[in-house]
This record gives sequence, C-alpha cells and structure tokens, in this order.
Amino acid sequence: MINFKNIFKKKQKVVKLIKLENLRVISYPNNLLRKKSKEVKKITEEDRVLIKNMINTIIKQKALGLSAPQIGILKRIIVVATKKYYLALINPVITKKEGKQDFEKEGCLSLPNVYVNIPRYKEIIVEALDIKGIKKVIRVKGLTSRIIQHEINHLDGILIIDYNKKFKR
Repeated sequence: MINFKNIFKKKQKVVKLIKLENLRVISYPNNLLRKKSKEVKKITEEDRVLIKNMINTIIKQKALGLSAPQIGILKRIIVVATKKYYLALINPVITKKEGKQDFEKEGCLSLPNVYVNIPRYKEIIVEALDIKGIKKVIRVKGLTSRIIQHEINHLDGILIIDYNKKFKR
C-alpha cells in the first residue's frame, strides 16, 4: 500500500513534488507489448515518479491496473487499484496459486474494445518490492488476484488475445 504522505521522504529530506502526468498507453500491435520486461535492480526516484504517474493514469482512465510495458517502459513494475487503495508492485512474482480457476471476461487498455474470457486463479500469493524497496509477500483473492495476474502477464509479453485462438499472435 502506498502512503502518499511519506512516499517522497528520504532521510529527512523531502523531495520536490512533481506535477502528475496522465501517461500515454500504447496499443496493440506495438512490439513493446510483446517484449519481456527487465527486473528493477535498484529503485530510483525516477521509478517512484513513474509509479505515481502510473497510478494517476489508472485513476484518469478509470482502469484497474497498468504495467510499465503498457506505457513503453520495459521494467517489471505494475500498479493495481484495489477496493481500498492503490498497490505498486516492483518485480512481482506469483509464488503460489490456490483454488480453482474462474473464467471471466477481461479487457485491456492496450487492446481497446477487445474482451476475452480468461481463466485466472481465485487466490494467489505474490512476492514483490514496494516503492521503498522493501520485500513484501501478499495474499490476494478475487478481483485483485485477477488484476495482478493480468498485469504480470504484460511483464512477460503476454496479452489477453493470447488466450483466444481466433486472434493470431
């Protein structure tokens, strides 16, 4: 969970706040959407600003999640809207999948007006770094689980159309 009051404090120095941007989401068939993202080795101030802008973008777009590759940046960073807060996950890895898979229709900001029935696990455990670089292990279920699985697919170059045989890769 991101605490915006403390997000930009660094050893008692407060970093100057930036004007939030609504980032441009790239659309299929842009080749960047098919590339595997690189792990973030060290979280920089630039990454923190990127995350804030990604959250601003999902708010403006009324979206549930966004991955860095969707804005043309091949870093393993995703943001997710939950019922109570916005979640930023850096280098997320699903370590456990639980329960049955449910099929539900999903859409995607990078594939406007395309909806595909996709199987996703109801509950997952995810390991990731938070915006401060602290390793977190979280258990999520329901819609949040589905969104995280969708966004992690983006980090690996997998799109919702890959789940449907009528679309060619």
